[in-house]
Amino acid sequence: MRDGTLHHETASPEIIQYIKALETRLKEYENKYQELKERYDLLIYKRFARSAEQLANDDKQQSLFAEEAGQAPAAEPETGKQEIKSYTRKKAGRKPIDPTLPRQEKIIDIPEDEKVCACGTQMSKIGEETSEKVEIIPPSMYVLKTIRPKYACRCCEGTEDEEKPAVRIAPLPPAIILRSIASASLLSYCFIQKYQDHLPFYRQGSTVSAHRHPYKPPGYVEMAAAGLCQTQTFVCIIEGNAEKRPCDTDG
Repeated sequence: MRDGTLHHETASPEIIQYIKALETRLKEYENKYQELKERYDLLIYKRFARSAEQLANDDKQQSLFAEEAGQAPAAEPETGKQEIKSYTRKKAGRKPIDPTLPRQEKIIDIPEDEKVCACGTQMSKIGEETSEKVEIIPPSMYVLKTIRPKYACRCCEGTEDEEKPAVRIAPLPPAIILRSIASASLLSYCFIQKYQDHLPFYRQGSTVSAHRHPYKPPGYVEMAAAGLCQTQTFVCIIEGNAEKRPCDTDG
C-alpha cells in the first residue's frame, strides 16, 4: 500500500479497476459524511447557542463595515411633520346596564331635621348620587276566576221567545285544552322552559309544586303532553293537514 492505494503486481487489470472504483466511492461517502456532519453541527449550534451570541437582523442600525464592503450608508429621513393616526381608548369600568330595562326609583333621603343648617337656614339640594342594581321577580302564579252571570225572565220564564234559551249566559272564551285548569300562559311558560331553557317536564312539575300549584309532577307532565298535542293539532289545521293531526280538538 502506498499513498492509500493498493498495488499488486500480479493483480489482473479487472481487479485493479474494481479497487479504484471502490476508492472513488469511498471518497464520495467521506465527502457526504463530512457535509452532513457540518450541517448537523450548525443546526445544533443554532438550536442551543446562547441568544447573546446571535446577531439580530436590524435594518435600522447601520453596519460598521458597510463602507468597507462597498455599501452606501442609508440616507437619513427628511425632518418634518409626521402624521400619527389617533386611536380611541376603551373606557375602564363596568358597562352600563341596558337602558331599555324598566326602572323603579327608590329615594333614600336624610331626615328633615338634618336638612336645617346649624345657622338656622334650610339647606338646598345641590345634587344627587345614583347607583343601579339589577332586581328580578320570580315567576308568580295566580288563579284567574272567570265569572259569567246568568240571566232569566222572572215573568214569562222564557216562554215568549222560543228562538233563544230561557237562561242566557256568555260563552266561555276559547281554550287550548277543554275542561282543563291549564291556561294559555301556563302552557306557554311550560313550553318555553322545555324547548328554550331545556328543563324537563318532571323537573318543572317539582318546581311548580313548591309554589302550591294544583298540578303534582305526574299531572303536570300529562297537562304538558295534552297541551303539546293540541298545539300540534292547531298547526296541522292551519297548514291544511287536518287529516294528519295527532289528536282530536275535542280534548
